[in-house]
Amino acid sequence: MKRKLHQLIVTFICLTATLQSFANTPSAKKAENKKKSVSKAKKKEEPYVKFQRAYKGIVEAYNLNLRIKPSTLYTAVGRASDGDKLEVIGKKGAWLQIKAPENVEVWVSKKFVKDGKITTKVNLRGGPSINHQVYAQAPKGMPVSVVNDKRSDWVQIKPPPNIYVWASGSYISFSASDKREMANETAIVKNKVSKKIIPLDYMSIPPEKITTTGVIGVITENQFGLKYALCDAKNRNSIIAYLKIDSAKGKKFFEKVAIVSGTRRWVKGWTTPIIEVNSLKEKKK
Repeated sequence: MKRKLHQLIVTFICLTATLQSFANTPSAKKAENKKKSVSKAKKKEEPYVKFQRAYKGIVEAYNLNLRIKPSTLYTAVGRASDGDKLEVIGKKGAWLQIKAPENVEVWVSKKFVKDGKITTKVNLRGGPSINHQVYAQAPKGMPVSVVNDKRSDWVQIKPPPNIYVWASGSYISFSASDKREMANETAIVKNKVSKKIIPLDYMSIPPEKITTTGVIGVITENQFGLKYALCDAKNRNSIIAYLKIDSAKGKKFFEKVAIVSGTRRWVKGWTTPIIEVNSLKEKKK
């Protein structure tokens, strides 16, 4: 299917009036080409979702590997059995972040533990060696509970509160209500990530100070974060400039004739300038 050109449309007078296509600008083409090249190189990375609360999950596998990070490239530091209950606090793609159960192995260098406390900032690892992967760093003074001190240079400790592990979400079930809540939280985060703004590619022409008059209009959502335009008061189908303006101000002056002062700049490939608004006041009749 051919890609449709996204056009900005003034919403408050003429429904048939269309503006220049943002999607045809050098900025948009550059961003699109970059996105295509990245997608060919690797799969789009899923965002991390930190849940608002912990969800109770039940293991549906004979032996579910618990890993330090959300990937099979990381070693298993523990296992959960069929029917075990887990506290799920986050998500990344198909992986779930879990509060570490007590059977998860956490090790720290013995020389940094004294009288049940960490003596300096130190890495907590998944095994008794610097070759094992790191969970996180323990701060100086953090209390620890030693469960295995038989080695000469390493001690195994009970997983502290700041230690989390990851497991495949395919083998963990939830109640119907929790499932819906988790899906909603995930959708909100993904929606925020997808609305990243493409920066405007300005021309090398020096910006100029300008004061002009027109009607403030709303334009359709676009990838450049622009929401408002200054239109000709006599012909509202004609756009004088797109406005970089605080949303609250734009909303306040919507459909009003206003005096706009700011800096006019030109974007590569566009025939309509941008005004970076410094001040805005209603024009008295």
